[in-house]
Amino acid sequence: AAAVSSNAASPTYLAPGTYWLVLRNTHASNTFGLGTAAAGTLASNTAQEKTLGSALGSTLDFVAASWTKKTFLAGVRLNGLVFGGASAF
Repeated sequence: AAAVSSNAASPTYLAPGTYWLVLRNTHASNTFGLGTAAAGTLASNTAQEKTLGSALGSTLDFVAASWTKKTFLAGVRLNGLVFGGASAF
C-alpha cells in the first residue's frame, strides 16, 4: 500500500463542476486497489466498476447496465492551488 500523488506539468484551470476519476489497470496478473471506507446508512452510489476487455482508446459508456454500482467513500483528493495561492494546499 502506498499514498501516490502526481503533479500536472503546468497549471490547468478546472472550472466548478463534477469530475470523474477513471482508473484502469491493464496488467494481466496484478490487481489495483483504491482506499475506501464504508458509506454507512445514508449510502448512495458513488462509484462504478467494470471488467473491460476493450482497447485503451475505447470510449467508456458510464450509463451501460454492465457497470456494478458501489456505495463506498473513496480515499481520493484533487490537490491544487486555490484562491490565487502560491502553493498547493
